[in-house]
Amino acid sequence: MSNDGAIVVGVDGTEPSERAAQWAARQAAIFGKPLLLVYAMQWPVYTSAHLHAPVGIGAMEPGVTEEPMRRWARDMLEGLAEHCRHTTGVDVHTEIFSGDPADAVILAADRVAFVVVGHSDHGGVAEFLLGSTAQRLARSCPWPVVVVRDEVTVDGRRDEGPVVVGLDGSPVSGRALRFAFGFAARHAAEVVVLHAADGEVTTVVEPVETHDEAVLREDVGPLGAELAACAQRYPGVRHQLMSVPGPAVDGLLSASAEASLLVVGSHGKGAVRRAFMGSVSHAAIDRASCPVAVLSPQTTESDQR
Repeated sequence: MSNDGAIVVGVDGTEPSERAAQWAARQAAIFGKPLLLVYAMQWPVYTSAHLHAPVGIGAMEPGVTEEPMRRWARDMLEGLAEHCRHTTGVDVHTEIFSGDPADAVILAADRVAFVVVGHSDHGGVAEFLLGSTAQRLARSCPWPVVVVRDEVTVDGRRDEGPVVVGLDGSPVSGRALRFAFGFAARHAAEVVVLHAADGEVTTVVEPVETHDEAVLREDVGPLGAELAACAQRYPGVRHQLMSVPGPAVDGLLSASAEASLLVVGSHGKGAVRRAFMGSVSHAAIDRASCPVAVLSPQTTESDQR
């Protein structure tokens, strides 16, 4: 397959990864993209993890060897792929790689819309298999990474909620803003922009919708030009700047309660930006009430069109 702007999902047989794949399949249908399900065989680490998994959550029989595990992986992938095809009608492909899961996801395709991975903070095999992968991808993946926690509702009931994006003035903020507008355009959703200053989210008191670069520069500084450009490129996307008192992480987590997606950068430069985009992105992955899209400084422009 050409993997033309594919949505790539890292799966491992655990329930959180299956939920992430189902969410990604709905996005593939909305974006008109193929879906690629990727499994990484990190032998013998995954064997140990699966041997201690509860039955039905990626569990395997003791004494399993590499070839039976590979057959299990193929069956698991094909079963999940068939479910995604049946429920969404998308074009689904599967790949098995040897090695680190994060590396496998990055190497799976040359053109990617975004990457999706599940995440569990409840301990056990799901956290072992997914937790470190999600954090590593969020730090260094060349494409946007969407993390779907196992506490997040993924049945489509909140797909029409706003797309919330946190800005701090760093270069990665511009990429996050463009990703947020592109995602919102596909979902006919509103974009809510939260801007960080001095470690807190501070914007205008009343919601503002404008394409005027001068007005936007006054509210969000140099990123006002980027926001104006996004508004012009996506004229059908409503957007607003919201006033949220308190620390940045509290504002974003609160906004995630009604959001369909939360978009943040992984980190920036300077004390304020590190506080906003470093610890905040980590907290968002672990605690947000909606899927979280993270863009690292290495993120290139994604093919969402």
